[in-house]
Amino acid sequence: LNLFPIITMYKTRTCYRYEAFEIAFDTVYANEKFLGEFVEIECKLEGKTTFIEGMQDICVLLRTMGLVSVERATTGYLNIALHPEREFFEQMML
Repeated sequence: LNLFPIITMYKTRTCYRYEAFEIAFDTVYANEKFLGEFVEIECKLEGKTTFIEGMQDICVLLRTMGLVSVERATTGYLNIALHPEREFFEQMML
């Protein structure tokens, strides 16, 4: 296949369950250079069938934590590492 590595990603993840949510805290490095710390929240509620319903529940959770806005990544860690000149985050009001 003639594959060759372009970047090595290192990630440590600590996961928690809170009510019907799975919350993961990631520390990410690209080629041993610190890329950032990230939080990923997944909604595990039964009966929630759409992305919109899950996002609404996540927003309610974040508001109960006292947040009024968050920075949301629009791509994965690899793109963030390969294209540091680009902006891959958007401000999201809760």
